[in-house]
Amino acid sequence: MHSARLSAAVLLSVGALILSGCTVESEQAVPTPSADAEVPAAYEGPLSFSSAELAWLLPDAADLSTLLPGAESFVEPSDFLEVISDGGGAPFSPAICEAFVYEPTMDAVAARAVSWTGPTDEPSGRLVAMQYPSENRAQEMFSAFRTAAESCGEFDVDGPAVFDQVVDIADGQVDAVAGVLCAPAEDCGWWSSFVAYGTVGNAFIVLQHPATTGDGLDTRAVTELLVETMLSAEERLIGELTENPPAEEEEDTPASDASGPWGEWTITPEGIGPIRLGDTVEDALAAVPDVVVSTDIPGEWALTAEDGARVVLRSSDGIAVTSVMIGAESLWGDDEVVDGALLPSVEGIRVGDALSTAVSAFPQGTFVHLIAPGQNRYVAADRSGRTVTFSLDPATGTEPDSRIVGIILGGSDALEMPVFG
Repeated sequence: MHSARLSAAVLLSVGALILSGCTVESEQAVPTPSADAEVPAAYEGPLSFSSAELAWLLPDAADLSTLLPGAESFVEPSDFLEVISDGGGAPFSPAICEAFVYEPTMDAVAARAVSWTGPTDEPSGRLVAMQYPSENRAQEMFSAFRTAAESCGEFDVDGPAVFDQVVDIADGQVDAVAGVLCAPAEDCGWWSSFVAYGTVGNAFIVLQHPATTGDGLDTRAVTELLVETMLSAEERLIGELTENPPAEEEEDTPASDASGPWGEWTITPEGIGPIRLGDTVEDALAAVPDVVVSTDIPGEWALTAEDGARVVLRSSDGIAVTSVMIGAESLWGDDEVVDGALLPSVEGIRVGDALSTAVSAFPQGTFVHLIAPGQNRYVAADRSGRTVTFSLDPATGTEPDSRIVGIILGGSDALEMPVFG
């Protein structure tokens, strides 16, 4: 059910009407454009890619296949994101080099990806274009990888290792850095991979492909292709936002009545019921009186009503509410799906409904599979980086009839920036 997306190649054409061979028998006024016609000024606001626009950041498969040795069978661009997120492993020295094993996909709020296999049909590589919550977050993440590329020409991870054939390109608001990781340094026996990272606006891209130092891979040519594609996508986004400027933020949707049943509360971009994203945790708790509050998990405040309904506040800094969850993150063991009638809804969608209802209401979302915890999600993000995440029953995956077991509303500051070193 994972839909194919547009090719990243963009062709802009202008039609012209040529009148020739015509005899004008009488004087007639020739229409001319009005001097007063307004031409919209080029968009100069934040470069915020959203959902399907991420496909513009994926180079054409034919271009990639000519530059990546062994890349043969390309899968069409997909709205499916697989995240390993296992962590662990031997320590790195310098510690900043740990960035090379961090998965930037864990910080994405939307993604479009393309993958390919080699001659043996084994998974060979992938390129993922991701929407980050903000431009600042994308730039911070890229800065970490650029620093790692500068600092880890030679490093140690259970023995000598290298980051070789480094290319670093900056072109306006587009940045890219790439190289070949090799460990042990003498033969690349257990780690041989070409990696490239790039950013433009709030978008972050990562490319991974099996490679060893000296195998003929032209790292500069691949990096230049990524930069060229990002520049084209940037131009296309500016054109799109010039023609259709982002809507100004509307006033907050009125909060639901705290005294009413939670099943009558609604989930909006601003919050869930009377709980507003960005409010202090203290104010959010005060907005829902006469409930039992549990703080068993650091950074979480679980509110439980008399009928058993449960809402969980989360804060990434311990001060402001950055996300709110109803239902469950996932189902474990004999856990049962909470009665959705007792909980708030978003666009009429409740916990217990089928995934297909969420896809219909938010058709540009991203399907996410977290391998380590075995979780499946469907994430819908707006241009500002706010998200509605539908947690799914792991027993049914991402099939249309998969049950929604939880709904999480996240602000653009819901995720903490990882620290390397």
